[in-house]
Amino acid sequence: IIIAGAPGAGKSPFVQALAEHLSDQMKIVKTMEKPRDLQVKKDITQYTELEGSMEKTGDILLLVREDYTVFDEMRVTADFRIYSDLRLAGVGMIGVVHATRPIDALQRFIGRVELGLIPQIIDTIVFIEKGFISRVLVTEYVVKVPSGMTQEDLSRPVIVVKDFYTSVPIYEIYTCGDQIVVVPVSKKHEKKPIEAMALDRITETIRDYLGTSNVKVSLKDENRALIKVDEKYVPRLIGKKGVNISELEKKMGIKLDVEPEAFSEEEDGRIEVIPEIKNKIIYLDIKKRNENVRIYADNILILQARSSSKGIIRIKMSSDLGIAITKYIKEGKKLTYSLIE
Repeated sequence: IIIAGAPGAGKSPFVQALAEHLSDQMKIVKTMEKPRDLQVKKDITQYTELEGSMEKTGDILLLVREDYTVFDEMRVTADFRIYSDLRLAGVGMIGVVHATRPIDALQRFIGRVELGLIPQIIDTIVFIEKGFISRVLVTEYVVKVPSGMTQEDLSRPVIVVKDFYTSVPIYEIYTCGDQIVVVPVSKKHEKKPIEAMALDRITETIRDYLGTSNVKVSLKDENRALIKVDEKYVPRLIGKKGVNISELEKKMGIKLDVEPEAFSEEEDGRIEVIPEIKNKIIYLDIKKRNENVRIYADNILILQARSSSKGIIRIKMSSDLGIAITKYIKEGKKLTYSLIE
């Protein structure tokens, strides 16, 4: 496994947590560090350069017969070769590298080890960004015609780099003449109708539950979705001891992960609307024609409707909804609307 990310992205805290988790699973975990600065519990022995050489440290670790070694962090060619030697010897390796993109972490091995060995050395790349796992890539070694080529006699060994959650190919790495090329796979993953329906349903449910359009939903796989909401809504969405999120998971039949995300007022899409009452009818002029909208009283969702050809929504005061809106107006609640995407 390679843990990658920019400086300050949160790689070290993630690696520390991973090492301690493996140790808690009764695995023997050691670290190779220069300098030795990971904050891990005493059960995990931390090694640094022995007599000024990380190669000697690697030799010692082969005698220790640990289950996993954390190499923090790899910078020079010797580090990558030591990591590769230990991995090929059967040691579970967790390497830490600086990278601005997930694929950059893999490219740092190219030219330092044989291309055909890379999938045996690296099977997973975890990219950390702003303290969160933003992407996970996996590698696969196959013999195929590279994407974009058509003739069968052009088949060759290819390293296919895929998204872990969707299994969609993102890059292909192969030799072309004397060069090693890293080629993005241009084929886009189109949402299946069932995926689109699931996203719409989850998004609608969460927006209604929180009373805000500040919700972004993406499917990690067929059994799990990622929900991004403004930080102030996270406690309410999760609930005490996770009660609220558990109820939503049961309701929708899918596991939900929650992450905070900053939303601008423009992204929020909530615009104030001034109600006008004439002849016992409440007029909400949203100034947008033939649009599906949500109407809120403060942060309470009270109505979903479609505006007229003049951009107006009409509600009878005598109706249950009209009575509720009249009450909200008297209480001084602000009416706002957002478009339904």
